Amino acid sequence: MCSFAYRRVIGMQVLDRMHSAGIHSDLLSYNTEIAALCHCGRIDEALAIARETKAGIPGGIDAYRHTILIGGLAAVSRFQEARMLLV
Repeated sequence: MCSFAYRRVIGMQVLDRMHSAGIHSDLLSYNTEIAALCHCGRIDEALAIARETKAGIPGGIDAYRHTILIGGLAAVSRFQEARMLLV
């Protein structure tokens, strides 16, 4: 298991506790989760979270998230999808 995947499990537990306490996720917490998924090669999961949260967070999608996703897609040779994020 990727060490980032283990950290993601811990991170998801923290997010679940936050939500249970009425604290909502923000751009930073979602970007951190997306970065961990990309680092472990779980690009489809990262893209799904990015799509789900794009409209639901104040500030929407930012340059940092685009960089994470483009780098993750390029790392697994999905260049066409990475290019689509640039448009």
